[in-house]
Amino acid sequence: MEENKGRFPNKLKLFRCCRGYSQKKVARMLGHADASMLSRWEHGVALPGIMPLFRLARMYGTQPHELFDELWQQINAVIAC
Repeated sequence: MEENKGRFPNKLKLFRCCRGYSQKKVARMLGHADASMLSRWEHGVALPGIMPLFRLARMYGTQPHELFDELWQQINAVIAC
């Protein structure tokens, strides 16, 4: 399964699927009525806020920066200059 290559590349779907969670289940765990916002995040159309990002990382057993590793690398490159 490839990572998302939208505006905000991420591995949200990869980590979700590795845990065996459906979008609907994760949305409910985050307190959302449906999976539309999660879908937008997974497709790189929008970014989750800080609290949903931390919750996703916790649910998926990883660190927040690993969910958005390409963006994290871009930030590190800019800061290193």
